[in-house]
Amino acid sequence: MDETGSPNKICLIYTPYTDNAICETPGINPRAWLRSGSQNVSLTQEMRERLKNQKRIVDFEATYCCPFNPDDLDHEVLTEFRKMFHPESANDFTDERLLYEAGAITQQDGNYCFTYAGLLFFAANPQRVLPQSYIRLLRFGVPAARFQERGLPMLEQQFKGPITKQIRAARTFFRESAFFKRYQKRKDGGGFIEEPEFPPNAIDEAIVNAVAHRDYRTGLPIECESYTDAFVVKNPGRILQRGADLPNEFSLVDTVLDSMPKNPKLLEWLKLMQDPDGTAYVQAISEGTKQMLRGMTDLGLPPPWYRLSENETLLKLENNVVAREAALLAASQVKSTEFGNLYFFQIRQGETPVTRAAFNVRYREFVATLRDALMANDWYIDKFGFGRIIAHRRGTDLGVPADVKKIIRFYPAYEFQVREYFNHFYLCVDYKCHVLNVLRLHKIAPHFSIEQLTGRRCVASKDGWREGRISSFDNEFTKVYFFDSEVEEQVPSDSVIPNCSLAMLETVLQKERVTFDLSGTIKKFSLASKTGAARERSDKITALVQYIANTIFPIQVGEFEVNLTTEPIQLVEQTSHTDKSLRVFRLSEPTVEFRQHHAASDVRKGITEYGAYDNDPHTIELVPICESSVHRNMVILIERLKTGKYKYRGAERTFATKFTYSTVITVDEIGDIRCEVERLLREHPCWEGDKSLQRLFLVHTPEQGYAKDDISSPYYVVKRLLLEKGIPCQMVDTPTLLDANWKDLNLALNITAKCGITPWVLPDAIPDADFFIGLSYTSTRDGSRLMGFANVFTNYGKWLFYSGNTAFDYDQKSKRLASLVEGMLTKLANQLSPTPRIIFHYSEKLSKEDRNSILTIARKVCPEGTFVFVWVNSHHNVRFFDNRPETDGSLRRGSYVQASKNKIYLSTTGYNPFRRAMGTPKPLEVTEWVSRPEGLPRSDPDLRVLAVQVLNLTKLNWASTDSFCGEPITLKYAGDIAYLTAAFLRRSQPFTLNPALEMTPWFI
Repeated sequence: MDETGSPNKICLIYTPYTDNAICETPGINPRAWLRSGSQNVSLTQEMRERLKNQKRIVDFEATYCCPFNPDDLDHEVLTEFRKMFHPESANDFTDERLLYEAGAITQQDGNYCFTYAGLLFFAANPQRVLPQSYIRLLRFGVPAARFQERGLPMLEQQFKGPITKQIRAARTFFRESAFFKRYQKRKDGGGFIEEPEFPPNAIDEAIVNAVAHRDYRTGLPIECESYTDAFVVKNPGRILQRGADLPNEFSLVDTVLDSMPKNPKLLEWLKLMQDPDGTAYVQAISEGTKQMLRGMTDLGLPPPWYRLSENETLLKLENNVVAREAALLAASQVKSTEFGNLYFFQIRQGETPVTRAAFNVRYREFVATLRDALMANDWYIDKFGFGRIIAHRRGTDLGVPADVKKIIRFYPAYEFQVREYFNHFYLCVDYKCHVLNVLRLHKIAPHFSIEQLTGRRCVASKDGWREGRISSFDNEFTKVYFFDSEVEEQVPSDSVIPNCSLAMLETVLQKERVTFDLSGTIKKFSLASKTGAARERSDKITALVQYIANTIFPIQVGEFEVNLTTEPIQLVEQTSHTDKSLRVFRLSEPTVEFRQHHAASDVRKGITEYGAYDNDPHTIELVPICESSVHRNMVILIERLKTGKYKYRGAERTFATKFTYSTVITVDEIGDIRCEVERLLREHPCWEGDKSLQRLFLVHTPEQGYAKDDISSPYYVVKRLLLEKGIPCQMVDTPTLLDANWKDLNLALNITAKCGITPWVLPDAIPDADFFIGLSYTSTRDGSRLMGFANVFTNYGKWLFYSGNTAFDYDQKSKRLASLVEGMLTKLANQLSPTPRIIFHYSEKLSKEDRNSILTIARKVCPEGTFVFVWVNSHHNVRFFDNRPETDGSLRRGSYVQASKNKIYLSTTGYNPFRRAMGTPKPLEVTEWVSRPEGLPRSDPDLRVLAVQVLNLTKLNWASTDSFCGEPITLKYAGDIAYLTAAFLRRSQPFTLNPALEMTPWFI
């Protein structure tokens, strides 16, 4: 009977004692009871944990997972963990002892085995055993409420590896990419501030919580889904609350989370480990969700909302997108101070605007008509081809001495090119100094061989001055192949003016005994040797456009009339592109990391204050060689490298490196150095190919008496010999030997880097990349033979190795480049995940055939890889300016302009706090093609990630302590390799680098 006297039934269930389990009710919130006297007490989480300990119920984290193999470890994670895990007592532990003490490995039958926690935290690829243990990021183009009709994702990204690297990779991706929007908001005092779509700490906390608290026994990854109005994180396993059950749905406004960890061991290690900023991955219990709530509230966004099911925790963050984009539109009416050298074409047929497709049909005709219009208005066409016109107004040559003017003329010329952006056409106009030879062929011929002049372009007088190529000549007559008629004709030699290279013009000046600084004059007239030149260049272009808009335009092309606007294209931050504007974006200046994780944006300041990233003690034996007359100078230089001066504190304090040498080897004449090097190598055969890199030849190679590209000079002869023998070498010029002030630091940097010491790295991984491969090739002067090279960097910007082909014919280029890539990917095989993202950088445009050939081979090695081809072009005529008075007139470094769905212009040498630019900085034109494996969505490239990648790679030039270089280090090093190899190729036999140096930047 119950209390009312009504009959009732009682179900009695007998539960026998179990020594290895806890009996619980089924369902979303399982319950269990403990008998205490005459009562059954409901178990709290704390009581449940104590009971598990009493019954010795083994936790999932600590159970056997798989056999332990040291090759499976991620040594970067292990190195960082060693610093934090009882650093005093564990300092001398072996890796196995350290992991055993931490609980990451156990012993079975005398062999070490990974626990589940150990595999997840310390293995380089835990997904080999636990394929579901990764983060999957998806983007859908619908609101979250319409998730059932969302269709296929617009983007998919996966973060794999050990769990700390998953967190770091996700953090970097969200921080640096354009995955989340950034909103411009007007400040009260004027100007704008940038607000993120979601507070970074909220996204970060959502990811960290998911990784730390998920149920790793389930067969699903963590799934992060981005919708137009929300970000949803689905985490396998239901979140557990201390001392209470959670409702199935709640927000952080009305529920304070005090969660019980599913993975206490992983949580313990995440609290120990620190990210590059020195912050622990996991903060105090419940503090992270409080920060998440504060971050959302501070941006005026709804509080985080949770939905729990039996086997899943769903977190939803909403972005309030409609209201924020309305505010963005209202703030978009501020006029920009930044603009480009692009001027919009108004193209009409009668009163109707002409479509892009219609104008493209007439494009070539228009360019030819523009050239003819310039000529008809007294312009001289200096060069015409590949869509570019270089021209100057007649009678406007720049002033030089009379004796020089008889040989060379300098003209203030302009380059014109039609460019298309977002279906709109523009005239790109750039100023340049054009240098022309004015000597007729019969007068210049005595200074050169027949071979040097045959085949050169020229202008010849035959029914007017026409462009052509010299086929053959003598003192009286010349056969010229005319480009316009495609016919070879004979003309008098005194009616032919050959085009000459600058080196040839230098030779003519010397032979004619005319003293003149040709290089300095070109820099002066090109505005390349003065600061603030961007303003002067901008003024020249503006004035010129005003002039041709009135004198040359409108231009009639068939039924089309083309007018030129005189307002340059504006760069705007707040709105998308229009016919009169392109959108500009900003990046912060990357930092690099030095000793003991100290970071700085200023490389020179960082290396002198903190010291090199590689802090392990090193000893490098120097083998100094010089002429007897400068013996004392070499001794002084080495002592200077050891002790330093001014801000350089010496090799040991800066690079943790001790320089030693037994004696300075001297020769009577510089030409004897090669013989002396060969003698030393015969006496010390063990030096050849020594992979320990503990020795470096320090060789003085005077440049006096040798041309810069003279391959017979000691610089090239000795350097080649040592590189082929596998011995690092550093050549020292005479000015450095006589006065090392302000050169000692860079010289010591070069020496240590060539011997395998890492001076600085990026503090965090570059987003959306596993490895970068810089591809390049060089050719012999006649173009008959080529040689391909590749250098490999990690996603932390760390140099790995170099590889090169032997020389090959041009028609084999595609095949040889593909073979080169195959060798490099094979060499990287043990470092590649199953789904790597490989970025290929190149500065000389690859053909579609080249890319397809490389891609076919790459897919054979990595079928599930994503391969990205990035062409970084600096040979273009687009420039951007900023007329704010506090700048030097150029677009500031770190700004990038979107030009198409896969192209940007990135300013890497523009206005910046590190150095004053000489001349007018030119942005890099960066174009990206992405090839994803089958099954992944085909989405547009993330241009912000592209810009971040390239900008970060400008910080890693180990050849100099300058804070950046103008191009990414992948291509800077490729250029250095090409320069040296091209010089070596000019000798009869091909150059072969010794394998001992492939892992070092031997070329800097």
